[in-house]
Amino acid sequence: MADWLLLWVVHGVVAGVFAVPLWIVGHRTTRWRPNELLTLVIPFSTWAAFVFFDLSAGTKTLANLVIEPGLLGAAVGLSAVVHVIPDGRQSWWRRAGWRILGLCVVAGFVYWLIPVIPE
Repeated sequence: MADWLLLWVVHGVVAGVFAVPLWIVGHRTTRWRPNELLTLVIPFSTWAAFVFFDLSAGTKTLANLVIEPGLLGAAVGLSAVVHVIPDGRQSWWRRAGWRILGLCVVAGFVYWLIPVIPE
């Protein structure tokens, strides 16, 4: 359990490195809601389910378990750009849903496209 928490912290720190500058730039033009934090939980849970059920051709190594959450965290942080860019055509909850869905797809791509990295 503590290992998964550590991986989630790595994921969150990398996401914060990318998202905090965007939050500083866009905090006056957009409203950030508490449920936006689901972008840290749901995509990571999707990736963790892939790892837990071991759906790849080879078993992921410790190097994969450090690099892949970092890549997913970078995608989460960069997805904050979608939130900062104003779009009057869609409501905030619809945009948040598309962000989470897109990040879950990215989580699948990160899991399936990153080969087994030797330790």
